[in-house]
Amino acid sequence: LHPLDNLHIGLNLRGPMYLNSSGNTTTTPIVAENNYQISPGSPQDPAKTKLDFHLPWVLRFGVRYAFLDKRHREQGDIEADGTYETWHQAEGSGDQLSFKALGPYTNVNTTIEHHYKDTGSFRVGGAYNFWFANESMLALRAGFFYDSAATSSAWTRIDFDTLAKTGYTLGLGYKIHGVTINVAYNYIASNSRKVTNCKHQI
Repeated sequence: LHPLDNLHIGLNLRGPMYLNSSGNTTTTPIVAENNYQISPGSPQDPAKTKLDFHLPWVLRFGVRYAFLDKRHREQGDIEADGTYETWHQAEGSGDQLSFKALGPYTNVNTTIEHHYKDTGSFRVGGAYNFWFANESMLALRAGFFYDSAATSSAWTRIDFDTLAKTGYTLGLGYKIHGVTINVAYNYIASNSRKVTNCKHQI
């Protein structure tokens, strides 16, 4: 939506995805020898494996306001965005893994537990443009975002990074004669977490 020349509002909704994958899985068992040395054993025959997993509903919303100069050129802008993802509905119980035979294991049909919860994020950023006599333009940009954690402390895992994250961005752009060159830097940090109430084996 563009209610004003310099005001822009966006809304996007993406539906869930159900991904039923299949392929061959091979394993190499570990052999412990008499002197306690560990070495790889003989590879097992490949097993036909199925893995079903899901991606969530994703709602995105954003508002952008541009500052225009007397010549109606964009002098700068500020933008705020938010997202909401239904990970509890998609991966609350986890993913289903199954195969008939793999090494000593037969007729396996198990759930890889995730216990994800819904997540949200907030993002804000802006830019300031310097216009020159030859209509070239130098843009300075900066931003910040926060993504909430996808699991509670009790269901922290090491196979997926589900911790809350913060990010900081910087950018520089130069446009002349219709050609634009952009460079950017993005620093993302996963917030630390001390787990004292783990509900599963890691």
